[in-house]
Amino acid sequence: MKIARDVRSTGGPFSWQLKTMGNILGQLFIRSFERSEHIYHAMIVRGYSGTIQTMTTFHISVKDILFFIGVCIVLCTVRVIT
Repeated sequence: MKIARDVRSTGGPFSWQLKTMGNILGQLFIRSFERSEHIYHAMIVRGYSGTIQTMTTFHISVKDILFFIGVCIVLCTVRVIT
């Protein structure tokens, strides 16, 4: 138990610490990769085709541009006043 504690903590030879850290990082990578595969397969089952599907396409209108200009003017005015 002392050896196991030393390997997992600051004790023990440096080579053991590197081996333990390598094992931990390897397991983390493999688990992350497998998890991403499961998520991808779940997305495929739910109809994901590689593109984002929306009900309507987004178009910038004159109202959007005017709103953006108005917000910029307000922010600049507040910045100058304070």
